[in-house]
Amino acid sequence: MISESAFPLAILVATSVVAYLLLKIVRTTSEPTGVLPPGPEQLPLIGNVHQMPPKEDWLTFNKWSKQHGDMFYLSILGKPLIVVNSMQIASDLLDKRSANYSERPTFQMAGEIMGWSKSVVLSQYGDRLKRYRKLLQSVLGRSSAPRFRPLQQEEAMRFALRMMETPEDLVQHIRHNAAAVIMKIGYGYDVSSTSDRYISIAERALGLFAAATVPGAHLVDLFTWMRHLPGVTSSKVAREGNAALMEMVERPFGDVKKSLQECGEEDQYSFVSASLRAQADDDDHIQWAAASLYAGGADTTVSVVETFFLAMALYPDIQRRAQEEIDRVCTVFGDVNTRRLPTINDRDALPFTWAIYQECLRWGVVTPCQYHVSRNEDVYDLDHGAYSQVRIPKGTLVVVNAWSILHNPDTYPRPFEFDPTRYLGEKESTQPDPRDVAFGWGRRRCPGIIIGDDYVFATICTTLATLSISNARSKAGVPIPVPRPDVEADMWRYTTGSISHPEPFDVTVVPRAGALDTVEAGTDRH
Repeated sequence: MISESAFPLAILVATSVVAYLLLKIVRTTSEPTGVLPPGPEQLPLIGNVHQMPPKEDWLTFNKWSKQHGDMFYLSILGKPLIVVNSMQIASDLLDKRSANYSERPTFQMAGEIMGWSKSVVLSQYGDRLKRYRKLLQSVLGRSSAPRFRPLQQEEAMRFALRMMETPEDLVQHIRHNAAAVIMKIGYGYDVSSTSDRYISIAERALGLFAAATVPGAHLVDLFTWMRHLPGVTSSKVAREGNAALMEMVERPFGDVKKSLQECGEEDQYSFVSASLRAQADDDDHIQWAAASLYAGGADTTVSVVETFFLAMALYPDIQRRAQEEIDRVCTVFGDVNTRRLPTINDRDALPFTWAIYQECLRWGVVTPCQYHVSRNEDVYDLDHGAYSQVRIPKGTLVVVNAWSILHNPDTYPRPFEFDPTRYLGEKESTQPDPRDVAFGWGRRRCPGIIIGDDYVFATICTTLATLSISNARSKAGVPIPVPRPDVEADMWRYTTGSISHPEPFDVTVVPRAGALDTVEAGTDRH
Protein backbone atom coordinates (compact mmCIF):
# COMPACT_ATOMS: atom_id res chain seq x y z
CA MET A 1 0.00 0.00 0.00
CA ILE A 2 1.17 3.57 -0.67
CA SER A 3 1.79 5.45 2.55
CA GLU A 4 -0.65 8.27 3.14
CA SER A 5 2.14 10.20 4.84
CA ALA A 6 4.15 10.41 1.63
CA PHE A 7 3.28 14.09 1.06
CA PRO A 8 5.33 14.70 -2.11
CA LEU A 9 3.80 11.61 -3.68
CA ALA A 10 0.31 12.81 -2.73
CA ILE A 11 1.02 16.15 -4.45
CA LEU A 12 2.20 14.28 -7.54
CA VAL A 13 -0.92 12.12 -7.61
CA ALA A 14 -3.27 15.09 -7.14
CA THR A 15 -1.53 17.10 -9.86
CA SER A 16 -1.58 14.14 -12.22
CA VAL A 17 -5.30 13.57 -11.63
CA VAL A 18 -6.10 17.17 -12.53
CA ALA A 19 -3.90 16.97 -15.63
CA TYR A 20 -5.56 13.71 -16.63
CA LEU A 21 -9.06 15.17 -16.35
CA LEU A 22 -8.10 18.27 -18.33
CA LEU A 23 -6.64 16.05 -21.03
CA LYS A 24 -9.92 14.09 -21.15
CA ILE A 25 -11.83 17.33 -21.68
CA VAL A 26 -9.53 18.36 -24.52
CA ARG A 27 -9.88 14.94 -26.13
CA THR A 28 -13.65 15.00 -25.74
CA THR A 29 -13.95 18.34 -27.54
CA SER A 30 -11.86 16.99 -30.42
CA GLU A 31 -13.88 13.79 -30.85
CA PRO A 32 -16.15 13.36 -33.89
CA THR A 33 -19.39 15.26 -33.64
CA GLY A 34 -22.57 13.39 -32.85
CA VAL A 35 -25.32 13.27 -30.30
CA LEU A 36 -24.64 11.26 -27.18
CA PRO A 37 -27.62 9.53 -25.53
CA PRO A 38 -29.53 11.57 -22.94
CA GLY A 39 -28.63 11.23 -19.28
CA PRO A 40 -28.42 12.89 -15.87
CA GLU A 41 -26.80 16.31 -15.73
CA GLN A 42 -23.03 16.20 -15.24
CA LEU A 43 -20.60 18.31 -13.23
CA PRO A 44 -17.37 19.63 -14.77
CA LEU A 45 -14.41 17.24 -14.57
CA ILE A 46 -16.09 14.54 -12.49
CA GLY A 47 -19.18 13.98 -14.63
CA ASN A 48 -21.71 11.81 -12.77
CA VAL A 49 -19.41 10.33 -10.14
CA HIS A 50 -21.26 12.07 -7.33
CA GLN A 51 -24.55 10.46 -8.41
CA MET A 52 -23.37 6.87 -8.59
CA PRO A 53 -25.12 4.71 -5.96
CA PRO A 54 -23.00 2.81 -3.41
CA LYS A 55 -25.27 -0.25 -3.67
CA GLU A 56 -28.15 -1.70 -5.70
CA ASP A 57 -27.06 0.34 -8.72
CA TRP A 58 -29.58 -1.53 -10.88
CA LEU A 59 -32.42 0.13 -8.97
CA THR A 60 -30.96 3.60 -9.50
CA PHE A 61 -30.38 2.86 -13.19
CA ASN A 62 -33.97 1.66 -13.48
CA LYS A 63 -35.20 4.90 -11.88
CA TRP A 64 -33.06 7.00 -14.25
CA SER A 65 -34.38 5.07 -17.25
CA LYS A 66 -37.87 6.37 -16.48
CA GLN A 67 -36.48 9.91 -16.82
CA HIS A 68 -33.97 9.49 -19.65
CA GLY A 69 -35.14 6.46 -21.63
CA ASP A 70 -33.99 2.89 -22.17
CA MET A 71 -30.47 4.00 -23.12
CA PHE A 72 -28.76 6.81 -21.24
CA TYR A 73 -25.26 8.23 -20.94
CA LEU A 74 -23.05 8.84 -17.91
CA SER A 75 -19.53 10.19 -17.59
CA ILE A 76 -17.28 8.84 -14.85
CA LEU A 77 -14.22 11.09 -14.57
CA GLY A 78 -14.28 11.51 -18.32
CA LYS A 79 -14.86 7.83 -19.09
CA PRO A 80 -18.04 7.16 -21.14
CA LEU A 81 -20.66 4.80 -19.71
CA ILE A 82 -23.96 3.85 -21.33
CA VAL A 83 -26.71 1.99 -19.45
CA VAL A 84 -29.14 -0.17 -21.44
CA ASN A 85 -32.50 -1.00 -19.86
CA SER A 86 -34.20 -2.60 -22.88
CA MET A 87 -34.10 -6.19 -24.14
CA GLN A 88 -34.39 -4.95 -27.74
CA ILE A 89 -31.49 -2.48 -27.49
CA ALA A 90 -29.32 -5.02 -25.66
CA SER A 91 -29.97 -7.61 -28.37
CA ASP A 92 -29.38 -5.08 -31.17
CA LEU A 93 -25.99 -4.13 -29.76
CA LEU A 94 -24.66 -7.26 -28.08
CA ASP A 95 -26.14 -10.00 -30.27
CA LYS A 96 -26.43 -8.40 -33.71
CA ARG A 97 -23.25 -6.31 -33.37
CA SER A 98 -21.39 -8.70 -31.10
CA ALA A 99 -18.06 -8.12 -32.88
CA ASN A 100 -18.04 -4.59 -31.48
CA TYR A 101 -19.29 -5.37 -27.97
CA SER A 102 -17.42 -8.51 -26.90
CA GLU A 103 -14.72 -6.79 -24.85
CA ARG A 104 -14.74 -6.69 -21.06
CA PRO A 105 -13.82 -3.72 -18.88
CA THR A 106 -10.21 -3.72 -17.78
CA PHE A 107 -9.71 -3.99 -14.02
CA GLN A 108 -6.14 -2.97 -13.32
CA MET A 109 -5.94 -4.42 -9.82
CA ALA A 110 -7.97 -7.61 -10.23
CA GLY A 111 -7.21 -8.20 -13.91
CA GLU A 112 -3.75 -6.97 -14.81
CA ILE A 113 -2.05 -7.02 -11.40
CA MET A 114 -3.65 -10.01 -9.63
CA GLY A 115 -3.86 -11.94 -12.91
CA TRP A 116 -7.58 -12.45 -13.50
CA SER A 117 -7.21 -10.99 -17.01
CA LYS A 118 -6.39 -14.54 -18.15
CA SER A 119 -9.69 -15.90 -16.81
CA VAL A 120 -12.71 -16.50 -19.02
CA VAL A 121 -14.71 -13.78 -17.30
CA LEU A 122 -12.14 -10.98 -17.82
CA SER A 123 -10.34 -12.13 -20.98
CA GLN A 124 -10.64 -9.70 -23.83
CA TYR A 125 -12.16 -11.12 -26.99
CA GLY A 126 -9.41 -12.75 -29.01
CA ASP A 127 -7.57 -16.01 -29.59
CA ARG A 128 -7.34 -16.89 -25.88
CA LEU A 129 -11.06 -16.52 -25.21
CA LYS A 130 -11.93 -18.35 -28.42
CA ARG A 131 -9.71 -21.21 -27.30
CA TYR A 132 -11.37 -21.31 -23.88
CA ARG A 133 -14.82 -21.45 -25.40
CA LYS A 134 -13.82 -24.20 -27.83
CA LEU A 135 -12.40 -26.30 -24.97
CA LEU A 136 -15.47 -25.77 -22.80
CA GLN A 137 -17.86 -26.49 -25.65
CA SER A 138 -16.12 -29.77 -26.49
CA VAL A 139 -16.83 -31.17 -23.02
CA LEU A 140 -19.83 -29.17 -21.80
CA GLY A 141 -21.74 -28.73 -25.05
CA ARG A 142 -25.07 -30.22 -26.05
CA SER A 143 -23.66 -33.59 -27.12
CA SER A 144 -21.33 -34.06 -24.12
CA ALA A 145 -23.19 -32.47 -21.19
CA PRO A 146 -25.67 -35.36 -20.65
CA ARG A 147 -22.89 -37.64 -19.44
CA PHE A 148 -22.67 -35.48 -16.30
CA ARG A 149 -26.36 -35.88 -15.45
CA PRO A 150 -25.99 -38.96 -13.21
CA LEU A 151 -23.51 -37.21 -10.94
CA GLN A 152 -25.69 -34.07 -10.81
CA GLN A 153 -28.67 -36.18 -9.78
CA GLU A 154 -26.57 -38.05 -7.20
CA GLU A 155 -25.46 -34.75 -5.65
CA ALA A 156 -29.07 -33.49 -5.66
CA MET A 157 -30.09 -36.54 -3.61
CA ARG A 158 -27.21 -35.99 -1.20
CA PHE A 159 -28.32 -32.39 -0.84
CA ALA A 160 -31.83 -33.55 0.07
CA LEU A 161 -30.41 -35.91 2.71
CA ARG A 162 -28.31 -33.13 4.26
CA MET A 163 -31.37 -30.89 4.38
CA MET A 164 -33.32 -33.62 6.18
CA GLU A 165 -30.55 -33.95 8.76
CA THR A 166 -29.68 -30.27 9.40
CA PRO A 167 -32.19 -27.99 7.65
CA GLU A 168 -30.92 -25.00 9.59
CA ASP A 169 -27.72 -25.11 7.51
CA LEU A 170 -29.51 -24.30 4.25
CA VAL A 171 -26.95 -21.97 2.65
CA GLN A 172 -24.03 -24.16 3.71
CA HIS A 173 -25.69 -27.17 2.08
CA ILE A 174 -26.45 -25.21 -1.11
CA ARG A 175 -22.82 -24.11 -1.35
CA HIS A 176 -21.55 -27.64 -0.68
CA ASN A 177 -23.81 -29.04 -3.37
CA ALA A 178 -22.75 -26.48 -6.00
CA ALA A 179 -19.07 -26.92 -5.19
CA ALA A 180 -19.33 -30.71 -5.30
CA VAL A 181 -20.91 -30.68 -8.76
CA ILE A 182 -18.46 -28.16 -10.22
CA MET A 183 -15.36 -29.90 -8.82
CA LYS A 184 -16.60 -33.28 -10.02
CA ILE A 185 -17.30 -31.99 -13.53
CA GLY A 186 -14.13 -29.92 -13.70
CA TYR A 187 -11.59 -32.23 -12.09
CA GLY A 188 -13.33 -35.51 -11.23
CA TYR A 189 -12.75 -34.61 -7.59
CA ASP A 190 -15.04 -35.63 -4.70
CA VAL A 191 -15.69 -32.79 -2.27
CA SER A 192 -15.84 -34.03 1.30
CA SER A 193 -17.23 -30.87 2.94
CA THR A 194 -17.47 -27.11 2.54
CA SER A 195 -14.10 -26.90 4.34
CA ASP A 196 -12.48 -29.09 1.67
CA ARG A 197 -8.98 -27.88 0.76
CA TYR A 198 -9.75 -27.11 -2.87
CA ILE A 199 -12.97 -25.31 -1.97
CA SER A 200 -11.12 -23.23 0.62
CA ILE A 201 -8.51 -22.29 -1.99
CA ALA A 202 -11.14 -21.31 -4.56
CA GLU A 203 -13.31 -19.37 -2.12
CA ARG A 204 -10.32 -17.37 -0.90
CA ALA A 205 -9.32 -16.46 -4.45
CA LEU A 206 -12.87 -15.49 -5.36
CA GLY A 207 -13.28 -13.46 -2.18
CA LEU A 208 -10.16 -11.43 -2.94
CA PHE A 209 -11.34 -10.98 -6.53
CA ALA A 210 -14.75 -9.74 -5.39
CA ALA A 211 -13.14 -7.25 -3.00
CA ALA A 212 -10.79 -6.00 -5.72
CA THR A 213 -13.61 -5.34 -8.19
CA VAL A 214 -15.80 -3.26 -5.88
CA PRO A 215 -16.21 0.12 -7.64
CA GLY A 216 -13.80 2.64 -6.15
CA ALA A 217 -11.81 0.06 -4.20
CA HIS A 218 -8.59 0.90 -6.05
CA LEU A 219 -7.67 4.21 -7.68
CA VAL A 220 -5.51 2.34 -10.16
CA ASP A 221 -8.72 1.11 -11.83
CA LEU A 222 -9.64 4.71 -12.64
CA PHE A 223 -6.14 5.99 -13.36
CA THR A 224 -4.24 3.19 -15.05
CA TRP A 225 -0.93 5.04 -14.99
CA MET A 226 -0.88 4.62 -11.21
CA ARG A 227 0.18 0.98 -11.60
CA HIS A 228 3.68 2.30 -12.34
CA LEU A 229 3.88 4.06 -8.98
CA PRO A 230 6.07 2.42 -6.32
CA GLY A 231 4.29 -0.18 -4.21
CA VAL A 232 1.12 -0.61 -6.28
CA THR A 233 1.89 -3.93 -7.98
CA SER A 234 3.78 -5.25 -4.95
CA SER A 235 1.17 -4.30 -2.35
CA LYS A 236 -0.16 -6.91 0.07
CA VAL A 237 -3.53 -6.94 -1.72
CA ALA A 238 -1.86 -7.57 -5.08
CA ARG A 239 0.49 -10.27 -3.78
CA GLU A 240 -2.17 -12.17 -1.85
CA GLY A 241 -4.67 -11.92 -4.70
CA ASN A 242 -2.23 -13.27 -7.26
CA ALA A 243 -0.99 -16.07 -5.00
CA ALA A 244 -4.53 -17.22 -4.19
CA LEU A 245 -5.56 -17.12 -7.85
CA MET A 246 -2.58 -19.12 -9.08
CA GLU A 247 -3.12 -21.74 -6.38
CA MET A 248 -6.75 -22.06 -7.49
CA VAL A 249 -5.70 -22.41 -11.14
CA GLU A 250 -2.70 -24.70 -10.77
CA ARG A 251 -3.20 -27.06 -7.81
CA PRO A 252 -6.28 -29.09 -8.78
CA PHE A 253 -5.20 -29.13 -12.42
CA GLY A 254 -1.73 -30.34 -11.45
CA ASP A 255 -3.16 -33.15 -9.35
CA VAL A 256 -5.32 -34.43 -12.24
CA LYS A 257 -2.41 -34.26 -14.67
CA LYS A 258 -0.10 -36.07 -12.24
CA SER A 259 -2.67 -38.81 -11.75
CA LEU A 260 -3.00 -39.29 -15.51
CA GLN A 261 0.76 -39.46 -15.93
CA GLU A 262 1.22 -41.97 -13.10
CA CYS A 263 -1.83 -44.17 -13.65
CA GLY A 264 -2.52 -43.70 -17.33
CA GLU A 265 -6.22 -43.29 -16.62
CA GLU A 266 -8.49 -41.07 -14.61
CA ASP A 267 -10.66 -42.21 -11.71
CA GLN A 268 -13.52 -40.05 -12.97
CA TYR A 269 -14.21 -38.50 -16.37
CA SER A 270 -13.86 -34.73 -16.09
CA PHE A 271 -13.31 -31.59 -18.12
CA VAL A 272 -9.58 -31.57 -17.32
CA SER A 273 -8.95 -35.26 -18.01
CA ALA A 274 -10.90 -35.18 -21.28
CA SER A 275 -9.18 -31.98 -22.41
CA LEU A 276 -5.69 -33.27 -21.55
CA ARG A 277 -6.29 -36.44 -23.53
CA ALA A 278 -7.43 -34.43 -26.53
CA GLN A 279 -4.91 -31.56 -26.19
CA ALA A 280 -1.93 -32.80 -24.21
CA ASP A 281 0.20 -29.74 -25.03
CA ASP A 282 -2.30 -27.07 -24.01
CA ASP A 283 -1.91 -26.95 -20.22
CA ASP A 284 -2.23 -23.18 -19.89
CA HIS A 285 -5.60 -22.88 -21.63
CA ILE A 286 -7.00 -26.02 -19.99
CA GLN A 287 -6.12 -25.05 -16.42
CA TRP A 288 -7.55 -21.53 -16.82
CA ALA A 289 -10.72 -22.80 -18.46
CA ALA A 290 -11.18 -25.35 -15.65
CA ALA A 291 -10.69 -22.70 -12.95
CA SER A 292 -13.27 -20.54 -14.68
CA LEU A 293 -15.83 -23.33 -14.31
CA TYR A 294 -15.78 -22.80 -10.56
CA ALA A 295 -15.39 -19.02 -10.76
CA GLY A 296 -18.30 -18.65 -13.16
CA GLY A 297 -20.56 -21.50 -12.07
CA ALA A 298 -20.46 -22.07 -8.33
CA ASP A 299 -21.71 -18.78 -6.90
CA THR A 300 -24.24 -18.15 -9.67
CA THR A 301 -26.02 -21.46 -9.11
CA VAL A 302 -25.97 -20.91 -5.35
CA SER A 303 -27.89 -17.66 -5.85
CA VAL A 304 -30.55 -19.32 -8.03
CA VAL A 305 -31.16 -22.13 -5.52
CA GLU A 306 -31.36 -19.62 -2.65
CA THR A 307 -34.03 -17.73 -4.60
CA PHE A 308 -35.90 -20.99 -5.19
CA PHE A 309 -36.14 -21.73 -1.44
CA LEU A 310 -37.29 -18.18 -0.68
CA ALA A 311 -39.93 -18.28 -3.42
CA MET A 312 -41.32 -21.68 -2.41
CA ALA A 313 -41.74 -20.51 1.18
CA LEU A 314 -43.58 -17.38 0.04
CA TYR A 315 -45.78 -19.08 -2.57
CA PRO A 316 -47.06 -22.40 -1.13
CA ASP A 317 -49.66 -22.87 -3.89
CA ILE A 318 -46.91 -22.86 -6.51
CA GLN A 319 -44.88 -25.35 -4.48
CA ARG A 320 -47.93 -27.59 -4.09
CA ARG A 321 -48.72 -27.55 -7.81
CA ALA A 322 -45.13 -28.51 -8.69
CA GLN A 323 -45.14 -31.34 -6.16
CA GLU A 324 -48.38 -32.67 -7.60
CA GLU A 325 -46.85 -32.58 -11.09
CA ILE A 326 -43.75 -34.45 -9.92
CA ASP A 327 -45.78 -37.02 -7.97
CA ARG A 328 -47.94 -37.69 -11.02
CA VAL A 329 -44.96 -38.20 -13.34
CA CYS A 330 -42.94 -40.26 -10.86
CA THR A 331 -45.63 -42.68 -9.70
CA VAL A 332 -44.40 -46.23 -10.34
CA PHE A 333 -46.83 -48.64 -12.08
CA GLY A 334 -49.79 -46.48 -11.07
CA ASP A 335 -49.20 -47.08 -7.34
CA VAL A 336 -49.51 -43.69 -5.62
CA ASN A 337 -47.60 -45.05 -2.64
CA THR A 338 -44.58 -46.02 -4.75
CA ARG A 339 -42.69 -43.21 -6.37
CA ARG A 340 -39.26 -42.80 -7.91
CA LEU A 341 -37.28 -39.58 -7.80
CA PRO A 342 -37.50 -37.24 -10.79
CA THR A 343 -34.52 -36.94 -13.11
CA ILE A 344 -33.19 -34.33 -15.51
CA ASN A 345 -34.57 -36.46 -18.35
CA ASP A 346 -38.09 -35.81 -17.00
CA ARG A 347 -37.85 -32.14 -17.93
CA ASP A 348 -40.32 -32.26 -20.83
CA ALA A 349 -42.84 -34.05 -18.59
CA LEU A 350 -42.42 -31.43 -15.84
CA PRO A 351 -43.18 -28.11 -17.58
CA PHE A 352 -44.40 -26.34 -14.44
CA THR A 353 -41.30 -27.36 -12.48
CA TRP A 354 -39.08 -26.15 -15.32
CA ALA A 355 -41.03 -22.87 -15.35
CA ILE A 356 -40.21 -22.44 -11.64
CA TYR A 357 -36.53 -22.54 -12.58
CA GLN A 358 -37.12 -19.94 -15.30
CA GLU A 359 -38.98 -17.68 -12.89
CA CYS A 360 -36.18 -17.94 -10.32
CA LEU A 361 -33.80 -16.50 -12.93
CA ARG A 362 -36.17 -13.59 -13.60
CA TRP A 363 -37.50 -12.83 -10.11
CA GLY A 364 -34.14 -12.88 -8.33
CA VAL A 365 -31.59 -11.76 -10.93
CA VAL A 366 -28.15 -13.32 -10.37
CA THR A 367 -26.19 -10.71 -12.34
CA PRO A 368 -28.27 -7.52 -12.21
CA CYS A 369 -25.71 -5.56 -14.25
CA GLN A 370 -23.76 -7.08 -17.15
CA TYR A 371 -20.68 -5.32 -18.53
CA HIS A 372 -19.37 -4.94 -22.09
CA VAL A 373 -17.00 -2.48 -23.77
CA SER A 374 -17.33 -1.06 -27.29
CA ARG A 375 -14.29 -1.85 -29.43
CA ASN A 376 -15.03 0.91 -31.97
CA GLU A 377 -17.27 3.94 -32.18
CA ASP A 378 -20.82 3.07 -33.14
CA VAL A 379 -24.08 4.80 -34.04
CA TYR A 380 -27.44 3.48 -32.88
CA ASP A 381 -30.92 4.48 -34.01
CA LEU A 382 -32.45 5.14 -30.61
CA ASP A 383 -35.70 6.56 -32.03
CA HIS A 384 -36.18 8.75 -28.97
CA GLY A 385 -37.21 12.24 -30.03
CA ALA A 386 -34.14 14.43 -30.55
CA TYR A 387 -32.00 11.35 -30.02
CA SER A 388 -33.04 9.50 -33.17
CA GLN A 389 -29.41 8.51 -33.76
CA VAL A 390 -26.90 8.49 -30.94
CA ARG A 391 -23.15 8.04 -30.84
CA ILE A 392 -21.51 5.35 -28.72
CA PRO A 393 -17.84 6.35 -28.36
CA LYS A 394 -15.02 3.84 -28.70
CA GLY A 395 -14.15 2.33 -25.32
CA THR A 396 -17.58 2.99 -23.81
CA LEU A 397 -18.52 0.79 -20.87
CA VAL A 398 -21.94 -0.60 -21.83
CA VAL A 399 -23.90 -1.73 -18.77
CA VAL A 400 -26.92 -3.93 -19.46
CA ASN A 401 -29.38 -3.57 -16.59
CA ALA A 402 -30.65 -7.15 -16.62
CA TRP A 403 -32.70 -6.50 -13.48
CA SER A 404 -34.62 -3.71 -15.21
CA ILE A 405 -35.18 -5.81 -18.34
CA LEU A 406 -36.50 -8.76 -16.35
CA HIS A 407 -38.79 -6.57 -14.22
CA ASN A 408 -40.21 -4.47 -17.04
CA PRO A 409 -44.01 -4.56 -16.55
CA ASP A 410 -44.56 -4.16 -20.30
CA THR A 411 -42.73 -7.45 -20.88
CA TYR A 412 -43.50 -9.22 -17.60
CA PRO A 413 -46.81 -7.93 -16.16
CA ARG A 414 -47.01 -7.95 -12.34
CA PRO A 415 -43.19 -8.15 -12.31
CA PHE A 416 -42.68 -8.60 -8.57
CA GLU A 417 -45.00 -11.59 -8.36
CA PHE A 418 -43.37 -15.02 -8.62
CA ASP A 419 -45.46 -16.59 -11.38
CA PRO A 420 -44.15 -19.60 -13.38
CA THR A 421 -47.28 -19.66 -15.56
CA ARG A 422 -45.78 -16.73 -17.51
CA TYR A 423 -43.96 -19.25 -19.69
CA LEU A 424 -46.71 -21.85 -20.11
CA GLY A 425 -49.20 -20.11 -22.36
CA GLU A 426 -51.71 -19.73 -19.51
CA LYS A 427 -51.62 -15.93 -19.79
CA GLU A 428 -52.77 -13.70 -22.65
CA SER A 429 -49.34 -14.18 -24.20
CA THR A 430 -46.33 -16.31 -23.30
CA GLN A 431 -43.59 -14.12 -21.87
CA PRO A 432 -39.92 -14.28 -23.00
CA ASP A 433 -37.61 -16.90 -21.54
CA PRO A 434 -35.46 -15.06 -18.94
CA ARG A 435 -32.57 -17.39 -19.76
CA ASP A 436 -32.06 -15.26 -22.88
CA VAL A 437 -31.04 -12.40 -20.59
CA ALA A 438 -29.69 -14.15 -17.50
CA PHE A 439 -26.91 -16.06 -19.30
CA GLY A 440 -25.52 -13.05 -21.14
CA TRP A 441 -25.28 -11.88 -24.71
CA GLY A 442 -23.55 -12.53 -28.00
CA ARG A 443 -20.01 -13.85 -27.94
CA ARG A 444 -19.84 -13.49 -24.14
CA ARG A 445 -22.86 -15.70 -23.48
CA CYS A 446 -22.15 -18.24 -20.73
CA PRO A 447 -20.60 -21.39 -22.27
CA GLY A 448 -21.94 -23.57 -19.44
CA ILE A 449 -25.66 -22.98 -19.98
CA ILE A 450 -26.59 -26.64 -20.42
CA ILE A 451 -24.63 -27.78 -17.36
CA GLY A 452 -26.12 -24.93 -15.32
CA ASP A 453 -29.66 -25.71 -16.45
CA ASP A 454 -29.24 -29.39 -15.62
CA TYR A 455 -27.72 -28.78 -12.19
CA VAL A 456 -30.33 -26.32 -10.95
CA PHE A 457 -33.24 -28.29 -12.40
CA ALA A 458 -31.99 -31.50 -10.74
CA THR A 459 -31.73 -29.67 -7.41
CA ILE A 460 -35.16 -28.05 -7.72
CA CYS A 461 -37.12 -31.14 -8.76
CA THR A 462 -35.38 -33.41 -6.22
CA THR A 463 -36.05 -30.87 -3.46
CA LEU A 464 -39.72 -30.57 -4.41
CA ALA A 465 -40.08 -34.36 -4.53
CA THR A 466 -38.59 -34.89 -1.07
CA LEU A 467 -39.01 -31.71 1.00
CA SER A 468 -41.64 -29.13 1.93
CA ILE A 469 -40.60 -25.50 2.42
CA SER A 470 -42.50 -22.89 4.44
CA ASN A 471 -42.37 -20.00 6.92
CA ALA A 472 -40.05 -17.50 5.21
CA ARG A 473 -38.62 -15.09 7.77
CA SER A 474 -35.69 -12.77 8.30
CA LYS A 475 -32.72 -13.79 10.41
CA ALA A 476 -34.35 -11.81 13.22
CA GLY A 477 -37.41 -14.06 12.96
CA VAL A 478 -39.72 -11.49 11.34
CA PRO A 479 -42.05 -13.03 8.70
CA ILE A 480 -41.22 -12.02 5.13
CA PRO A 481 -44.36 -10.69 3.42
CA VAL A 482 -45.39 -11.78 -0.06
CA PRO A 483 -44.51 -8.82 -2.33
CA ARG A 484 -47.33 -6.97 -4.03
CA PRO A 485 -47.15 -7.68 -7.78
CA ASP A 486 -46.39 -4.09 -8.83
CA VAL A 487 -44.48 -2.71 -5.83
CA GLU A 488 -40.69 -2.89 -6.08
CA ALA A 489 -40.24 -1.80 -2.46
CA ASP A 490 -41.94 -5.03 -1.31
CA MET A 491 -39.25 -7.25 -2.84
CA TRP A 492 -36.81 -9.00 -0.52
CA ARG A 493 -33.48 -7.22 -0.93
CA TYR A 494 -30.53 -8.69 -2.81
CA THR A 495 -26.86 -8.09 -2.12
CA THR A 496 -24.72 -5.76 -4.23
CA GLY A 497 -21.86 -7.37 -6.13
CA SER A 498 -20.92 -9.04 -9.39
CA ILE A 499 -23.11 -11.95 -8.20
CA SER A 500 -26.23 -10.96 -6.27
CA HIS A 501 -27.77 -13.14 -3.53
CA PRO A 502 -30.93 -12.77 -1.45
CA GLU A 503 -30.18 -11.06 1.84
CA PRO A 504 -29.98 -13.71 4.60
CA PHE A 505 -33.30 -15.37 5.43
CA ASP A 506 -34.62 -18.49 7.17
CA VAL A 507 -37.21 -21.04 6.10
CA THR A 508 -38.68 -24.18 7.63
CA VAL A 509 -37.82 -27.38 5.73
CA VAL A 510 -39.32 -30.79 6.56
CA PRO A 511 -39.22 -34.14 4.71
CA ARG A 512 -42.27 -35.23 2.77
CA ALA A 513 -43.87 -38.57 3.66
CA GLY A 514 -41.67 -41.49 2.62
CA ALA A 515 -39.01 -39.19 1.18
CA LEU A 516 -36.15 -40.41 3.37
CA ASP A 517 -36.51 -44.02 2.23
CA THR A 518 -36.80 -42.95 -1.41
CA VAL A 519 -33.66 -40.80 -1.28
CA GLU A 520 -31.59 -43.35 0.63
CA ALA A 521 -32.58 -46.00 -1.88
CA GLY A 522 -31.21 -43.81 -4.66
CA THR A 523 -27.84 -42.98 -3.08
CA ASP A 524 -24.84 -44.92 -1.87
CA ARG A 525 -26.07 -44.62 1.74
CA HIS A 526 -28.53 -47.52 1.64
